[in-house]
Amino acid sequence: MKDQRPCYFLKLQEYIKRYGIAELVSYTCAIIGGSMVYYATESHAIAAFVVIVGDNLWYYGTIAIQEFMRYYQKNWFSYLLFPKVWASLGFEFWLPQIIETLVVYPALLYYIPQLFTSYPVWIFVAMTLAILIFYLQAIILYEIKKKYFNI
Repeated sequence: MKDQRPCYFLKLQEYIKRYGIAELVSYTCAIIGGSMVYYATESHAIAAFVVIVGDNLWYYGTIAIQEFMRYYQKNWFSYLLFPKVWASLGFEFWLPQIIETLVVYPALLYYIPQLFTSYPVWIFVAMTLAILIFYLQAIILYEIKKKYFNI
């Protein structure tokens, strides 16, 4: 029997399955780690750096593990597995990550603290806005990758 749900619902479900766990892990670790560093140093700059680095490490670590597991289920272990997974991740994430890290995060982490006094709140708001901008780009590249490159 054919699935009767609208196409956009299925796409949203696919994106949540693909990115949701990594986002949850990175969000949690970034907010906790950034808050701990901020309260220890009282430096917005150091805490912002920890948030960006921690978020990226946890997010891409989780995504990479998911991709390796997905490829491993399809193609038993081979010497071509590692380059194919890294090429796939690189195509999907390189441009959105550069824009997010060099433009979006620094701008948001500079302006958002001026609106909120609670550190965890402004990190949450800044990360949420950055993630929305990031996923607008990443999802487009993900769809291109699926359609044209079969990676």
